[in-house]
Amino acid sequence: AEEIHSTSQKKLHFIILVDVSETMEGKTKELQNCIDSLLRDRTSEDLYSLVLFGDKAKVKEKAKKINSSNKISLPELSKKSNTGFLEALEHADGIIRESPRQYSPILIIFTDCLIKSASFGFGFIFRFGSGSGASINSQLLPKLSSKVEELHDNFKDRGLLVFISYFDLSSQQGL
Repeated sequence: AEEIHSTSQKKLHFIILVDVSETMEGKTKELQNCIDSLLRDRTSEDLYSLVLFGDKAKVKEKAKKINSSNKISLPELSKKSNTGFLEALEHADGIIRESPRQYSPILIIFTDCLIKSASFGFGFIFRFGSGSGASINSQLLPKLSSKVEELHDNFKDRGLLVFISYFDLSSQQGL
């Protein structure tokens, strides 16, 4: 029996942002499994784009059709920080703008939310309160949230969904 896909179903374009900074060390196997399972059961009509970010962001794949033969392989981790997060969001914006309108964009961000910066030292983005991350949050969070809000406003008519998959450092250390 052949599986029939409804032609009324919207095609999907997965824009995947992957943190490849040094803080993701020890998490690449889990990350690879997440990406593989995300794309495994998609239709051949769906697209994916891949943006890697460490201290800078780079588009690795752009609007490729998903099929069983294209396996995304992640590069070696950068020995730098993930301060290229905002630049990665800018790339995502450009990819969505160029994506055909019949595709619903789904932005997925894989990160551990750890930033190592010469200005601030180590800190967590998206963690609030005093202590580690407070300086980074006061500088970076307004820019990141503003960019995500801008993406949402620009592409809500196309059904943009945004997911952040948080790789918790404490789970790796048994805390």
